Amino acid sequence: MHEKQAGLDLALHSARMGAWHLDIGENRRYFDDQVCHLLGLDPATFAGTAEEFFGALHPDDRAIVKAALTRTIEQDAPYESDYRAVWPDGSVHDITARGRLVRDDQGRPMQIQGIIWDITDRKQAEQTLREREDMLSKIMGSAQDAILMLDNSGNVVLWNAAAEKIFGYSNQEALGKNLHLLLAPSRFHAAHRDAFDRFRSTGGGDVIGKTLELAALRKDGTEFPMELSLSNVKLKGQWHAVGIVRDITERKKSEAGVKLFQALLDQSTDAIEVLDPDTFHFLDVNQAAYRSLGYSREELLSLSAFDIDPTLERSKVTEMMQGLRKSGSLTHEGRHRRKDGTEFPVEVSLGYVQLDRDYMVSVVRDITTRKQAERALERANRALRTLSACNSALVHDGDEAEFLASICRLIVEIGGYRMAWIGFLEQDAAKTVRPMAHDGHEDGYLMTGKINWADDELGRNPFGTAIRTGAAQVSRISQSAPTPWQEAARQRGYQSSIVLPLLSSAGKLGVLAIYTAESDAFDEAEVKLLQELASDLVFGIDTLRMRAEHDRSTNENLHYSEILRQSLEDSIKAIASTVEMRDPYTAGHQRRVGQLAAAIARELGLPENTIRGLELAASIHDLGKISVPAEILAKPSKLTTIESMLLKNHAQAGYDILKDIKFPWPIATMVWQHHERIDGSGYPQGLKGDAILLESRILAVADVVEAMASHRPYRAALGADRALKELEQGRGTIYDAAVVDACLRLFAESRFTLSA
Repeated sequence: MHEKQAGLDLALHSARMGAWHLDIGENRRYFDDQVCHLLGLDPATFAGTAEEFFGALHPDDRAIVKAALTRTIEQDAPYESDYRAVWPDGSVHDITARGRLVRDDQGRPMQIQGIIWDITDRKQAEQTLREREDMLSKIMGSAQDAILMLDNSGNVVLWNAAAEKIFGYSNQEALGKNLHLLLAPSRFHAAHRDAFDRFRSTGGGDVIGKTLELAALRKDGTEFPMELSLSNVKLKGQWHAVGIVRDITERKKSEAGVKLFQALLDQSTDAIEVLDPDTFHFLDVNQAAYRSLGYSREELLSLSAFDIDPTLERSKVTEMMQGLRKSGSLTHEGRHRRKDGTEFPVEVSLGYVQLDRDYMVSVVRDITTRKQAERALERANRALRTLSACNSALVHDGDEAEFLASICRLIVEIGGYRMAWIGFLEQDAAKTVRPMAHDGHEDGYLMTGKINWADDELGRNPFGTAIRTGAAQVSRISQSAPTPWQEAARQRGYQSSIVLPLLSSAGKLGVLAIYTAESDAFDEAEVKLLQELASDLVFGIDTLRMRAEHDRSTNENLHYSEILRQSLEDSIKAIASTVEMRDPYTAGHQRRVGQLAAAIARELGLPENTIRGLELAASIHDLGKISVPAEILAKPSKLTTIESMLLKNHAQAGYDILKDIKFPWPIATMVWQHHERIDGSGYPQGLKGDAILLESRILAVADVVEAMASHRPYRAALGADRALKELEQGRGTIYDAAVVDACLRLFAESRFTLSA
């Protein structure tokens, strides 16, 4: 018996349990040593009083214990009480007590017998578990992604708030629902379904540990793209899957946007390149970039800008990048080299972008066509300058030899050509062409052999062909078959030539030959102007010879002077035609302005000679537009500030071309001032009132009326009535009052109408 008691005591002690009983009659408590220790009491001194017992309890729990004792005694209910014991060191221990009522022989309550045990560790574990559950609940509730748990049949056993929001099912509706019902059947691959089936029996399967993109199905039947990540956990001997679902609708939209943006980039005709600003290696390119260079995309991405841009200097890269980082953008012209080694001109616009790192974005435009147009315009301009300068020589040179030398010199000096020479036909059996004058880099070229125009092997050269056919001969020397003449030309740096026949009314005079260092010179516009020059040269030769023959005849001299004057007028007309060829929208504008200006001048009573000069100036008043890019002249929309400035420069440009030509009238000044205004608001000099030439004031009014009444690229015709109203509003302030009155009378009395 003693051994059994000892074993029981040991078991109770190990379980942190103790036995106790309450003597109801004595109101004394009998605790074994273990109970005393659990309550923080000293077994040696504990007397079993109520005061000692309740003094060991937490003040907040004493009433609970008393109520439990009373309930057991009065109702014969089992004694159950949980309370806290406060030890002398201040530590608090959770205690649970259980007991039963014992009665005497007469049935009166005698004792309450029971046990107590320390549940502090359990309480702490429960608290920790509650805290963890609370934290998990908060995580589940605040998660933006849907979190759900599936049993091994694929049924939902856990469903968070984000899942409710994403799928539209409440927690109560979702529990027990199979995952397959949350997926769009038509877009749920059979392989995924098989993998879920294997998961049911193995807890693994192909889907565990992977992220899947699937089409999900909301409660309302709408589909949306989702990203599903699954992991597995074993609970109560069965595998469960924990799934995290993310609605990737916006991501898919972004991806679609990126694809669309990439497609738009690939539609661009300009090359777009993304480069590393430190190494200049390509990070990304559009189709236009690698196709224009002849590479594949992968090949180009293995290169750097230095591999395709021979003008890019490594020594200046640091300086260039400093400027780019400071301004954010940079534009320059350069050359790019294709995979096959050929090069082409480009305009490069650089941008500096900071995102996850620093990037340099390069937009490259092939400007081959623009450069060709610029060169064509430059050639036409040089031919026009040459024509104007040579026409001046027609007036001033009185000797034929001096005239021929001046023509060659002006072709080289003013036109910028490499060499020019003039040859006359000899009346001999060999049909020799004798050089009469030359200028430029001749270097013995004309002495390399006799030049003739006979119809034989020796005469089958550009000079002979031009004389025999009467047509200009353009040669690409660098591309022609080698002949003694071509080889001699190459040695002197001639790349292209034009030979123009000099044909007068008396017959064939000779040839004018011009050479350049460019291989693609002498386009259609340049040839036309040089043919005009050849015609003027013939006229000059004829005039000088006629002048020499009739030097003593005053009447004949006056006749020749009129011919020369007519030649100048014809040259002006040729210049006007050249200008209008570049701007078809204003074709006829200068002619109609001249007609109206002449009518206003006659209304004002000006002399006929003055009127003639005014009409000629009007016919070329927009000559300066030859310096304005054709795309600006034909632009169908409002011009930018820079484009407007370029256009406004045409008055100055026209003056610069005409100022050195000696006309009988102040034509250059009329052209210069035709955009000046009475109040000083005009350009380019801002002149006021009488400081503006009267002819220019007439031109200004005629120009405004014709321009407003005619069609333009950027607007339809406004009509003569609108133009005349503009004159009335600006009379005396913007436009000369007398000139406006004369113009208004012409239209009011139907004495003038604008021709087509």
